[in-house]
Amino acid sequence: MFFTGCSKTKPAGDATAEFWTWFTAQSAEYARLLSYETHASAPNDSERQKQVEQAVADTASRLRRINPEFSPFFGYSGGANKLMITVGGQKQLFAAVDQFVSTAPKIAGWTFVALKPPLNFDAATEIKSGSVALKLGDMRYSRQRQGDGSFAFTVFVPSNVSSDPDGFRRLCTRLLEDSLGERVAATAIHSLEVRQLDATSQPDLLEFIHVHRDITSTGF
Repeated sequence: MFFTGCSKTKPAGDATAEFWTWFTAQSAEYARLLSYETHASAPNDSERQKQVEQAVADTASRLRRINPEFSPFFGYSGGANKLMITVGGQKQLFAAVDQFVSTAPKIAGWTFVALKPPLNFDAATEIKSGSVALKLGDMRYSRQRQGDGSFAFTVFVPSNVSSDPDGFRRLCTRLLEDSLGERVAATAIHSLEVRQLDATSQPDLLEFIHVHRDITSTGF
């Protein structure tokens, strides 16, 4: 995230090629550093945590030479390390991310993903807002289609929302975006409201844990 100097800005193509050359050289060490096995062997290792933070910072700095809005997000699934490139939901930049990821070389043990994919939450997954703990399986939602095709979402939680309305809205917004994934969320979400789920709530509410399946079935 921090490089200084007075050299001329390089064309995006040169910066892209330089990034992949650099990342290829780091890939084996990053795979080891970010692996589940390394974390499990020393979950509270402060030195490792510093190394992880430095790896993320270095990757972010290199990506921003290509586009100042590109940011890295590392993950692991399906037997491979993943480097995801996110632009914080700025859909006007999605094509640039797609183009960049299409240039990725084949690197053993790595896959490269344009934009944050949807997260699969289990019904038993718990989240916290202040002192309140919620299970995703207890959350419900409704949606109303807008003129541009997006949806106004209302999320219902079995808690006293009035105790911290801003906190609940931030939490549910993040959960909705994570559930839908960056690409779908940027187009599907028009607005979001959070209400308390109680005996007076409408009976035909949808289960929140299925929101990605439900929304993508409408054409997204």
